Amino acid sequence: MWSKIDQLLKDQHMSLYELAKQSGIAKSTIYNFKYGNINKPSFELVEKIADVLGVSMDEFRGDRNEL
Repeated sequence: MWSKIDQLLKDQHMSLYELAKQSGIAKSTIYNFKYGNINKPSFELVEKIADVLGVSMDEFRGDRNEL
């Protein structure tokens, strides 16, 4: 799932810091997600990220096998 988020961040020229700030998610949580320390992200976490990136949560559905 992170590969899709990473691509969306690059497409929107957004940093992890900006994602954390706009979503209200702690930077440490974003980094833990990025580096695989969060294996099964909560619905709320994914929802906040999707909202900031302006995409539907369905964007991440195909990436479930990466979890």
